[in-house]
Amino acid sequence: MFGTKRRNVEKKKTFVDLEGYADPGEEQRLCVKAVELRYFTDLKAVTDLAYQDNILVIETSQFADGEERRRDAVSAIRSLAEDRGGLFSEVSDRVMVLTPAGTGLDKCRITRRGK
Repeated sequence: MFGTKRRNVEKKKTFVDLEGYADPGEEQRLCVKAVELRYFTDLKAVTDLAYQDNILVIETSQFADGEERRRDAVSAIRSLAEDRGGLFSEVSDRVMVLTPAGTGLDKCRITRRGK
């Protein structure tokens, strides 16, 4: 009544091309696997996962074969990373990360600064 007339103004619509993205149902190429290593014989499964180009976060706090065998397992995983051309890093005493070739691994520390 007292206002101005509204006009039908078409807004320009923009569309995003999603052709380059994978469908949610498709299998992704790179996957992060959390692995709990309990026995030295579990290295076969870890090796299989590494050869499938997965990023492995390996945890050994429940390792049952003794500390010396655990160190042997860590050494074997380190040499597996070198053989595959990937990277290996021990995050803590019991957690390590293994990446495939072509995937970077950057270990950084977050420090608190006084106010």
